[in-house]
Amino acid sequence: YGTVGNQAVGTYRSLARLGNAQYVFGETVVGGVRVNSLRNDNLGWEKATTLNIGADFSLVNGRISGALDFYRTQTEDLLLNREIPKITGQNDILFNIGKLKNVGFELALNTIPVRTQDFIWRLGLNFSTNKNEIEDLYGDQKDDVQNQWFIGEPLNVIYDFQFDGIWQSGQEDEIAASATPERQPGDVKIKDQNDDGVIDANDRVIVGVQQPDWLGGLSSTFSYKDLSLDVFVQTVQGIDRRFREEGVSARFIKAPYDYWTPENPSNTWFRPRINAGPTPLGSIDVYDASFVRLKDITLSYNLPSSLMKKTGLDKTKIYINLHDYFTFTEFPYVDPEAGAYAEISIPKY
Repeated sequence: YGTVGNQAVGTYRSLARLGNAQYVFGETVVGGVRVNSLRNDNLGWEKATTLNIGADFSLVNGRISGALDFYRTQTEDLLLNREIPKITGQNDILFNIGKLKNVGFELALNTIPVRTQDFIWRLGLNFSTNKNEIEDLYGDQKDDVQNQWFIGEPLNVIYDFQFDGIWQSGQEDEIAASATPERQPGDVKIKDQNDDGVIDANDRVIVGVQQPDWLGGLSSTFSYKDLSLDVFVQTVQGIDRRFREEGVSARFIKAPYDYWTPENPSNTWFRPRINAGPTPLGSIDVYDASFVRLKDITLSYNLPSSLMKKTGLDKTKIYINLHDYFTFTEFPYVDPEAGAYAEISIPKY
């Protein structure tokens, strides 16, 4: 149990800072300075108080060993950028904000299932889960919608309109009576959360959480004399991400998406069009980014010492390594960990 501080703040962040700027007088560009950030005399350390209960264990002469930990961390005065009125000339200011609770559990288990004179098999397993929750922001129990921070919710959420399918042929009367009468069959249907007949900011909800439910890994090492095979499998489960290339440039993509057409009344993706089409698109581009990945495979061989002595070397290992070789996921982008934003390549035009 203990309390630690976090002073991960850039130099002079509590002071008003000036930066270089340019301005045009007539046809002349002149140099000058502008205010880059506002001062905050009350800026202080972020404080985290943690209770950690854990145990290490070893059984069967060390053939089974591991560690387990339970923790609860209460963080106060988080160092975050707070939105401020634009009349100040700035977008935000670094502030000590609110309270955040983290509760988690970690387990590491190592075993030796088989051990003989020439062969040994080592098996390792790790598991962890963490849940965080915003308990307070500015002392008034109000949410900060601009930053997508909500009391009682995780810190990293996706807040948007809820995708409710695709309008179909034969639903023209229903479309005309809906909150989006300008839409046509094949367009995105947005859920009217409060049933007031209008799609506006009040219809946005949390449509995803960018924090996994749990993470795990499995490592296995097979060693026979000087030959060794190492395998590591990684998994992340229960995390949501956006795939923004679909959201903003789907009309340029040639991949076989299940587009709506009169002959293919898909309820997955809206109809192709030559312009941007009606917005918002809502959570249509939010995907489950859970994955199982064959993270690493290494086959290695230690060359005999008798052979190496002739070369003046003591020990030499040759190996073949495959990294991130297989990934099993429903996320449409190349790598569910690499981020959810992609650029449009020239061949797509």
